[in-house]
Amino acid sequence: MFINGQLPEAVKSSFFYENFITKQISLKNAEIKAGRENDR
Repeated sequence: MFINGQLPEAVKSSFFYENFITKQISLKNAEIKAGRENDR
């Protein structure tokens, strides 16, 4: 990963945004999976 200050803000925030989205998606998937387990 890059050392802070070496990346332009826009690039940093898009990395952050992508990580955030990825986390949200995997949380959702985990919730859905857990829900399916509970339905059985």
